[in-house]
This record gives sequence, structure tokens and C-alpha cells, in this order.
Amino acid sequence: MAQSDDDCTGLVDPSQQKANCGVGVLLNLSGERDHEIVEDGFELLENLDHRGARGAEENTGDGSGMLIQKPHEFFTDEVEGLGEFDSYGVGQLFLPKDGDSAELKALFEDAADAEGFDVVAWRDVPTNNESLGETAVETEPDVQQVFVRPRTDLDPETLDTRLYVLRRVVENRVEREEPTGAERFYVCSLDRRKIVYKGLLTEAQVREYYPELSDERVVSRLAFVHSRFSTNTLGAWELAHPYRNIITTAR
Repeated sequence: MAQSDDDCTGLVDPSQQKANCGVGVLLNLSGERDHEIVEDGFELLENLDHRGARGAEENTGDGSGMLIQKPHEFFTDEVEGLGEFDSYGVGQLFLPKDGDSAELKALFEDAADAEGFDVVAWRDVPTNNESLGETAVETEPDVQQVFVRPRTDLDPETLDTRLYVLRRVVENRVEREEPTGAERFYVCSLDRRKIVYKGLLTEAQVREYYPELSDERVVSRLAFVHSRFSTNTLGAWELAHPYRNIITTAR
């Protein structure tokens, strides 16, 4: 027999339900990293579809994404010279899709040099936009990773702070100097321990758009997912999955 709102005695009060974004966290309490957490993260995200919004196009979402721990083994296979896990940071960046990003990359490298970092490598992140709606494709960025290493040995916590400072220095310089493509520039994450994959995507499109997340070498002990339901702004690539440091991620 259905329960009325007045009879509700559980933890959930139906009268307090709101249409809000969907958020979920999976954590392996054993501390082991594996790919299953990432796959379970996809399933969790896809089950949050009712917590995400759509516009006029059914295949253009309001934005979705996933935060995982830095897949060190995968990156060392893909990029030469990275060193040990705690010796470098990785940035996930949105750059102009038309390839006009030379000034932005030069600005990033100059800022990194000034803050005591060497840029080890840039990496094109493979993406697949076949399932995206017209609006998402029209504003689609070029997704790139940048790997940076401090010139001096730093303990992990100090490196975390220095990477945060580097991100803010880069963001402020881009805003102040307005290099070509500045309006399309965004730092999804720049961190020693974690990385954010996100975009103007539906929940199911995250898996399709970032095929490398399905690689068995991409392992993590946590997956933090977000499905956006915007009430006062239009969807945008940079507004999806707004979290960088909302939760602590163990090494």
C-alpha cells in the first residue's frame, strides 16, 4: 500500500525532493586500484540519467563527467619520461578545436617555467563525438593533457600546492592577456593525484567520448561522477562536472 507524505517515517521525505544535479562516489575500501571501479563509475553515471538535463536535442546533455585517480601505469605507457607517481602532475585542458592554440600552449609553458616546472609532454586525448548532438559538436574543444614536473624534488603535499598555484597563475594570465583562443581555454584539472574527464555530454556519452577510460590500464580506487541539471545557465563544456578538490583522494 502506498505511503502518504504524512506517513513517511524513513530517511527520505518525498515532499523535499528537488530536481537537482546527480552526484555519486564509488570507493574501494581495500585501497586497491582496479579498472572495475571505473566501469562501475560508468554504470553509476548512466543510472543518474534522470538527474541530468537535456535541451531541445536529445543527444546534447547538460554536462557529465568523472573524476578518477591519476592512471599512472597507463600514462607511463603512453608518455616517455614521467618518472614516479609522486614526481609529476597532469593537466586536462580544453583548447580551441580549430587548432589555434599555439599562444595558449606557449603561455602555459612560460608560466610553468616561471613557477619552477618543466613541461614533459603534451598529449592529444582521443575523443569520439559521433553520438554528440549538434550543439555539443559546435562548441566542442580540443582535449589535451599536459604533463609537468618540478625542477627540484618536492614532497607530495608541497607539489600539490605548487600545482594549484600553477593552475591559478595560468588561468589569471589567460584572462588578463587574452591570447588567441582564450575564450575556449579551460583547465579541467591539474593535479598530482587525480584527473577529470568531462564535457557537454549525456551520462552515457562519457564512456563513448573518452574511449581511453575503457582501457584496462586505467585503474583507480575511486570514481566520482556528476550529472548536471542546470536551472539558470545554459550547458557548456567547461561547466560540466565542476569538482576538482571537493573530496580527498588517497594516493
